Amino acid sequence: MSNEPLAQIPDFLKDYQGRTGVEDISGSDISFPFLAIGQSMHPMVQTGDIPPGSIFCPTTGEVFSHGIEKPIKFYPFIFWRTYIKWGERDESIMLGVESPGGEAEHSVRAKEMVTRKNGKQEYLWTQYNNYGVVLDGQKDWFVLSCFRTNIQSSRRLNTMIMRKQPIFSSSYIVETRIKDNKLGKFFVYYFDNDGYITDKELFERLRRLNEEVTLIKDNVSMAAQTPVEDGDETKVF
Repeated sequence: MSNEPLAQIPDFLKDYQGRTGVEDISGSDISFPFLAIGQSMHPMVQTGDIPPGSIFCPTTGEVFSHGIEKPIKFYPFIFWRTYIKWGERDESIMLGVESPGGEAEHSVRAKEMVTRKNGKQEYLWTQYNNYGVVLDGQKDWFVLSCFRTNIQSSRRLNTMIMRKQPIFSSSYIVETRIKDNKLGKFFVYYFDNDGYITDKELFERLRRLNEEVTLIKDNVSMAAQTPVEDGDETKVF
C-alpha cells in the first residue's frame, strides 16, 4: 500500500468527476496490511520460515524483526480503537461483528462476558488498539494492532505519544519480549521512545497519511482481517 499516492497522480486526474469503476467495492473488500508476532504455534514458525517472536506481515510474508529483542524503528501516524464481538467458532473461523471504540463503549464492553458452547467463559468483546505506522526504511505503511495480552504494551506507547504530540512528530522502537501467564509463555510487543522526527519531508509524508487513512479507516472491515489470538497461536482471517 503506497505511501505516495497523491504525488503520483497526474494533474489531469486530480479534478476528475464521474464514475470510477470501483463503486461496488465495500469496506469488507479492502485489506489493510497488518503486522503480527510470530507466536510459537504460528505456521511460519512451525515450518522454520521465521524465528519465534519475529515481527512480520502475514499478507506479504515480509519479516522485519527476526526473533525476540530485535528492535526496529517505526513512525506512527494515526491511532484508532475497534471492538470486535467474536461469535461461536465455525470450524477454524470466528465470525466478528465490530463497532467503533469510544470511552463510553469501552467502560461497558471491558466487563461483558459470555459462556461459549464448550462451557468456557470469555469476554464478549475484544478491544483492538490500532496504529497506522511506517517502518524505518520501508515504502509501504502497516497496521500494528495491540489486543488482549498487548493492551498493556499499547498503554505504554500511548503514554509516550501523549507527551509528544502530534502522533506523527516522533519515532519509536518496537521489539518482542517473552511474557508468562497461567496459560504459558508467549511473545508481546515492547515499545520505547526514539526521539522527534527531524526530517521535514518524512513529517509531511506522515501528516498526509494521517489525513488519508482518517478518511477510510472507519469504512474498512477490521473483523475480516484482524489477527486473532487462540492460546499461543496467531491467525489472520
